[in-house]
Amino acid sequence: MIRILPLRFQSLQVVSVRPDFETATKYGAYWTLRYLNQPAEAAGVGVVDLNKEACTKENFDDAILNKNAVMVGGCGHGNQTTFTGQNYDELLNTGSGSDAELLRGRGGSFLSCEFGASAEHWINWGMKGFYGYDETVYIPASSFPNHDAELLFKAHYAFDGALLVGKTWGEAWDDSDDVWIACMKQATPYGQRILLYDYEIRVRAGDDNFKPYVEPPPPPDDIVCPWLDFEGTPLEVQNHVKTTHAKYLVEPCIIPQPWREWLKCKIP
Repeated sequence: MIRILPLRFQSLQVVSVRPDFETATKYGAYWTLRYLNQPAEAAGVGVVDLNKEACTKENFDDAILNKNAVMVGGCGHGNQTTFTGQNYDELLNTGSGSDAELLRGRGGSFLSCEFGASAEHWINWGMKGFYGYDETVYIPASSFPNHDAELLFKAHYAFDGALLVGKTWGEAWDDSDDVWIACMKQATPYGQRILLYDYEIRVRAGDDNFKPYVEPPPPPDDIVCPWLDFEGTPLEVQNHVKTTHAKYLVEPCIIPQPWREWLKCKIP
């Protein structure tokens, strides 16, 4: 049976998950704007910003299915199976096959408690790269949006920042490691203890050579139909084959074989 596949490359966009409805997400939304959204825009990468009430499952799925973003980033509450948005709206769950398909071929950087424990699940389902934390993440916070809290988000998003300038998944991990250490040195003693803990519960999985922000290849040259005098782009030829020849590729031709040979018919 012939299968017609869409010729569609992932777009250079990142889904920025920014719920904002209580203390932890208030910090997350504020610093994610500074350390993910703004650097992405400066690098020429589009941002699908899911902030506050926009941070819903419906909008999250739309950002991937219709806008075809290559990366998911940002923050949200979570556990070992679930990543959530505004008011704990469930964005991803390991029990959902459709969620696994949603992330296939993409990368994700999740500032979320415990969600990193599910990294291998998503990679086994075809996700290209995962970055997160496998235990509870603590924010070294006092008065909003204080110095030590900023250092946590600066350290975390150093990984995303490295990807934005063309680094691979493995290179981004190495680069962010240096930033984590530098941020710990800048923190207060209280902040240092928390940052060290968060540093040690980081998780990375997937293909270390994965580069999410790579320009798609140029469109291929026109091709010709193998059976009829038809020429066009690969997608146009695919549609032509689907509408003109697909039936005969899965069903036997009603013309007797000798006649087909005499007619020099090219259709199998």
